[in-house]
Amino acid sequence: MSTYASKFSRIILSAIAILTLPGPAHAAAMDQSTSFRVVGYLPEYRVMTVNPAALEGVTDVVFFSLTPTVDGGIDCSHLTPSIVARLSEIKRRCGARLTVAFGGGDRSDAFPAMATDPGKRQLFVLDLTQFLLKNGFDGVDYDWEFPNGDAQKQALTDLVIETKSALAPYGLTLSIATAPWDNFDPRVYAAVDRLHFMSYFDDSRHASLSNAISDTNALIDKGAPPAKICLGIPFYAIKIHGNDEGLSYADIDTRFHVPARLDEAGDYAFDGPDTVSKKCEFARSRGLGGVMIWELGQDTPDGLLVKAITAASK
Repeated sequence: MSTYASKFSRIILSAIAILTLPGPAHAAAMDQSTSFRVVGYLPEYRVMTVNPAALEGVTDVVFFSLTPTVDGGIDCSHLTPSIVARLSEIKRRCGARLTVAFGGGDRSDAFPAMATDPGKRQLFVLDLTQFLLKNGFDGVDYDWEFPNGDAQKQALTDLVIETKSALAPYGLTLSIATAPWDNFDPRVYAAVDRLHFMSYFDDSRHASLSNAISDTNALIDKGAPPAKICLGIPFYAIKIHGNDEGLSYADIDTRFHVPARLDEAGDYAFDGPDTVSKKCEFARSRGLGGVMIWELGQDTPDGLLVKAITAASK
């Protein structure tokens, strides 16, 4: 095992015993029969403040995020006992599948050194499998942003294939985050259970319905199976002009009291409830596997956008 085992294992295992107990919530989390998934990322800095009652209808919660180490171990410094206990409560109350992400925009630096070395990659996959089984997670999500060059792209392919081989006997899931400019080996599409499609990077109005449709069609043309694609829906706004920091949809709602039909206010662009519903309707009509949310903690306290997704997903 990695340094994770010696430093954190006893504390975390005792804190999350409820995650591994059989029962209705766990059975629901592991149920693969739900045809349309509603996947929501939940960063560690939102876990303690998000309202579990506002997540009703979310089928998969992805805890964001841990990182691999360069030597093939796991850095779980973001997974504190209090966060684990809260994740346990969220999983129990929502009946959602709980997976864990590795990587992210500023947390992907160790992937190249680990994944391009066969020995370190094998160690990581073994360590990861034991980590998921011991800690009650239902799967893993890779968010390597972004492989650079042929060697790293091959390493990602190898990592995905080897991870799938290790997890499949235990019924654990494997997903991968992908952007519109990614070009994966066809074996990646075959191996993963879901593609979390970050279709919200296109332009200053980053997440329009028309962009989502064209991005999705392009991804399918690359060979991605529609049933594995979860179309990304941002719960945040970006500045249309200038480089100011973005706002959560909750902040937009508080500041501007925007009608559900609008996707712009105060020079910010976002997805309002009507557009969120239309994206879900498109995803269903195109035969996609579901939708993906970045991220759950940016919704209004009463879950206005999640409610729009849930209503449109039925």
